[in-house]
Amino acid sequence: MWQQLSLNNLEIPLKEVYAFMGYKDSEPDEQTRRTAEYLLRESAQFLRPQFKYVIVDGTLDLEANQLTLIGENGPVKFDAGKIICRQLRGAQRYAV
Repeated sequence: MWQQLSLNNLEIPLKEVYAFMGYKDSEPDEQTRRTAEYLLRESAQFLRPQFKYVIVDGTLDLEANQLTLIGENGPVKFDAGKIICRQLRGAQRYAV
């Protein structure tokens, strides 16, 4: 079942928005800040973020650090990395 949020439920730090706009270590000018804030407010009126979790079977390859999930559309392989794979040892089903 899909869950729906209001954009207002999400905390979207403007500093992070500016970083994605290319302002990592600097501040945008006043007009850019006003435009970004305006667009965020306006988009909150019609955007409805959605999400859902599903439980799927899967296999873990500890030597290759890969997780293979078996979903409705067939297997999907992820390079999960050593740390994540170590934490998933022994699991047979996964929530994604």
